[in-house]
Amino acid sequence: MMRFKHGQASHQTEYYSFLFQTLIYGTAVGLNSILIPAYALELGASALEMGLIVGSRGIGHFALVVPVSFLLERFGARPLFLVSSFLEAIFILAVFFVGSPLPLLLLATLDGFMCSTRLTVLNTAFLQLLPRINPAQNGWFKACMTSGLMLAGPAAGGILAAKIGLAAAFVINAAVIFATIVLVILLPADFLSYRKRSDNVNNVNLLSKFLKLLRDRKILFIAAGETLNTGYMSSFRTLIILVVVGLLKLPVDIVAQIVLVGGGANILTTFAGPVLLKNCQTKTYYHITVLGIVPALVLLGAGGQSWMLYLGSLLSGVSIGVMSLANYKMMSTVQGDRGLIAGVFTFSAGFSLAVAPMVSSILADYFNVRTAFLAYIIPFGVLEGVLWLYRSRAAAGEPDNSAPCRFGR
Repeated sequence: MMRFKHGQASHQTEYYSFLFQTLIYGTAVGLNSILIPAYALELGASALEMGLIVGSRGIGHFALVVPVSFLLERFGARPLFLVSSFLEAIFILAVFFVGSPLPLLLLATLDGFMCSTRLTVLNTAFLQLLPRINPAQNGWFKACMTSGLMLAGPAAGGILAAKIGLAAAFVINAAVIFATIVLVILLPADFLSYRKRSDNVNNVNLLSKFLKLLRDRKILFIAAGETLNTGYMSSFRTLIILVVVGLLKLPVDIVAQIVLVGGGANILTTFAGPVLLKNCQTKTYYHITVLGIVPALVLLGAGGQSWMLYLGSLLSGVSIGVMSLANYKMMSTVQGDRGLIAGVFTFSAGFSLAVAPMVSSILADYFNVRTAFLAYIIPFGVLEGVLWLYRSRAAAGEPDNSAPCRFGR
């Protein structure tokens, strides 16, 4: 297990070190979220092909989730993080030599495999740290991840694309990941010390525990929330590129600006939300999410002016930020092997990363881009319906254990 130094100050120092590595990870992924679909368009990929390329990066999140969780339990976090970081940098560097959509699809898939491994390690570290940190700081992990994904990464992507070109920008991204490796080797990284103490754990026992987790209703509910949250964020970036570059014929740096607006709103929400909403029940967080995301989708799906895209991005960032806080608030109460639990959440995120952009691109290809945005009203409407269903059951006096989770404080 992770070993912490004595004292709250040492816990905070370790948490800050973890957050810094999370920011670097998010920045590298955020760069790719702009560069890969934009490069696919530059190579002449269709909307459907671009959806496959973007979605392929999420395949590794659920294809490798069980093996990675087992390796994490066996060998620990540090070696997995270092090896996967090195291989991811190599795959990203290879994109510089790509000249057609098909090899880009292959490299994006391989990149997704390594990205999945790194994310599983970071999720495991966060789950280990979560019981030891101030509850008001629960959202900082998501805030730092989002800072990279939707602020630093996209901003750098837009600047690099304009200054040195898309292909050369991949070289810079690979350098960022190599820098992560150097920092982990040279600087203290105790949060990567996770490893099971028992040498008696075998693959059969691990698989049995993993399957048992999949029967936990609370874990399944949180995983479903992470699936919807991550899926929308991934589709948002893809669809915004199709709207701005493909439909409105505007430059890539406009995409970065719109993504930055949503990212900034998301970060402010995840930092300030735990304080502003500290007296709210978890279900209230989800209600706020739905109330904010529906008008955002209408603006993005039906708006014909650029200010509507900016406003829709702003509302999306706030709504998704609140939903992340709700998911992490429930996640803090989950018990079990952290490596396996992290695997479940990585699987749910990876499933949505792979499937959501593909489905959105299919809708955009066969209907139009705006329909793909409006279609997201359906799953968020289902979420609201589920909340009202549980409320109705509670009002009828049904026992708490009949619901997948309790929506208390």
